[in-house]
Amino acid sequence: MAAPYQLTRDGYETQWQTNYLSPFLLIKLLLPILSSTAAKKTPQSPVRIVNVSSDAAFIPITPDLELDNPNLETASGFLAAWKRYCHSKLAIVLLTHYLHTLFTRDALAIKTYALHPGFVETNLQALDPTLLGKVVKFSVKWGLIPGKLGREDGAKTTLACATSDDE
Repeated sequence: MAAPYQLTRDGYETQWQTNYLSPFLLIKLLLPILSSTAAKKTPQSPVRIVNVSSDAAFIPITPDLELDNPNLETASGFLAAWKRYCHSKLAIVLLTHYLHTLFTRDALAIKTYALHPGFVETNLQALDPTLLGKVVKFSVKWGLIPGKLGREDGAKTTLACATSDDE
């Protein structure tokens, strides 16, 4: 979350690869199995794709999706890491929406979810070395964030999307 700029060995910015490319590849690899399971349409085997995003995808600093420049090499200033984080989270939301559109068009019984788990107390906030990162880390540590969730509660939205009854 708002990690300093770094490229993976694949040549992608870390947050882009972690938050977008990795889920995209997993979905692509699993799609044949998901599709064949969805074709059976049994209540015991609902098919879902659950992507964890963030409300940060929609804050004003989020750049337009740049598929020609996913690493956002030119992002600068003290919010550059946050811009890259927001960019990757916007991409996963848009992928999820696109998949929903395709599955609806093709009458595939696959539900898609992109969710914001809430402000969950994790060590992810520790990655941002900027002043903003330090403020966020301090605020999380000392309970200054209203509605902050512990790890167990933070997982509940994801689990609900993955396991709840469809009815």
